[in-house]
Amino acid sequence: MPPSRTSRRRPRVLLVDDSLETRTALRELLEAQGIAIVGEAAEGAVGIDLAKELMPDVVLMDVRMPGLGGIEATEIITSTLPDTRVIVLTTLDDESVRRRAGAAGATDYLVKGKVPQRIADAVFRATRP
Repeated sequence: MPPSRTSRRRPRVLLVDDSLETRTALRELLEAQGIAIVGEAAEGAVGIDLAKELMPDVVLMDVRMPGLGGIEATEIITSTLPDTRVIVLTTLDDESVRRRAGAAGATDYLVKGKVPQRIADAVFRATRP
């Protein structure tokens, strides 16, 4: 359950996914839970630039995108922005990809299509002090 809005500020999230449909669905889901979407990107390199500019609390990162992929982008974001958490959100339910995401510094690894509320819960978990 999301924290009371009076108890702390809303988590600030950057969405990085090459699918506009997925970004739109995530934005609607997360905003309904009191989470602020501060930006969106369709590729990893743009996601890195936006993360540096916007300083979000959490980046929701897809794995497979054109250009720089999500694992590589996660590694760059987590090494340059230590206060920003990255949650990998992908269609790949693959243990080797999960391990690579963890090694890159991802806080969590979620498979798209599984209980949508888990995504909001993971964002709130990642932003707990």
